[in-house]
Amino acid sequence: MSKAIFLLNKLVVFTSLFVTTALCQSDYSEFLKESDQYKKAEIGLELIEYYTRKDVDSLRVIATELLMTDSQNKVELTNVVSDYSLGVYFSRKGQINKGVTCLKRALHYFQKRMDFDNSALILNQLGNSYILDGEYANAIQFYIKSLDVGAKAVDEEYQYVGKIGLSKSYFFLGDTVKGISMMLEYKNDALKFSRFEAAANAYSILGMVELDRGGIHKSLDFFEKSIDFGLKSKSLMQLSHVYTNKAIVFFTIDDLDSSLFYFEKSLKIRQELNNPRQITEAYFNLTSYYTEQKLYQEALVPAHATLEIAKANNLIVDEVDAYDLLKEIYNGLGDKEQAANFTSKQNLVKLKLDKKQVVDVELIQYLQELSERSAKETINTVKTSKKPIWIVGILIILILFVGLFMKRFS
Repeated sequence: MSKAIFLLNKLVVFTSLFVTTALCQSDYSEFLKESDQYKKAEIGLELIEYYTRKDVDSLRVIATELLMTDSQNKVELTNVVSDYSLGVYFSRKGQINKGVTCLKRALHYFQKRMDFDNSALILNQLGNSYILDGEYANAIQFYIKSLDVGAKAVDEEYQYVGKIGLSKSYFFLGDTVKGISMMLEYKNDALKFSRFEAAANAYSILGMVELDRGGIHKSLDFFEKSIDFGLKSKSLMQLSHVYTNKAIVFFTIDDLDSSLFYFEKSLKIRQELNNPRQITEAYFNLTSYYTEQKLYQEALVPAHATLEIAKANNLIVDEVDAYDLLKEIYNGLGDKEQAANFTSKQNLVKLKLDKKQVVDVELIQYLQELSERSAKETINTVKTSKKPIWIVGILIILILFVGLFMKRFS
């Protein structure tokens, strides 16, 4: 069941801190409507934490919106927040060096102002960037710095934010004892401040570690505790992750009925939350449940559901994954023609994905360069004061063109 476990492991690698936040679409609307650039940047700062957990691609949108601000109205915090947003975005997209550069620029701003809360968060994100790049020694250094700075933070949650990443670094280095010890510290800190969602996340990761070590019963115990705290936190998404974990444990010990029960329970929660990306992952795992048993006919329904939801919501990476599932299923059913058909469709989508990534990166880089240049300009005449407005107009046309260009490949 390697594919299902891989999807689950994305949770383990990318979780940083489950901050209970009431941000929603209305906050993004407020961000777009805000005319005061300082307030707009502050809203963007809050949105970064939300979208880091919910939708990484939206970080690019936040950064682009801030970078397109007319240089006459731009405040320093505008560039800082866009750097922060792009730093997380690039790192999560695998462009670690670009991500680290942006994050360090943002960090410098907050360090100068002795803003310990945001400094602790960015130091933690730098640790996350290095852990994604496999540079665990560097990751550990930044997580420790995050803890040192976080000790002075106003928000009590930021005082221990680095511990979960530090724990994962030890796990990746093979030091399970230190990793478990640090994760338990993180869990205790979370409970001390009644951060039940963070505690649920810690127990979930401990459960995965025990599962990997072959401790089936102990992992189930951790998952049960994770469910308990997930219920206390009222975080349905956290519960859905834990149900997926339990499903995998039961699959491992050949309790297939229980495994199916929890996979379906996880799917139901995600459907209630109406999060397309999470729904596709649930269908992906359910499909893998069937394909691992070579029940290819039963796997068809969830596999096609994965594909349709991914296509309807422009989840290109998930669409590529769905084609992998369907190729495996139709090959298993002996329908080589249909498998070849899905291979051809997948190749077209991969081309679309490659083009989109190139356009996105080039556009962001151009906006960044423009922002840096305009920040250095001294506006002395009416003519020069109008120049940035013309540039913004050109940029809007460019973005519309890019959107139409990409639509041709949809």
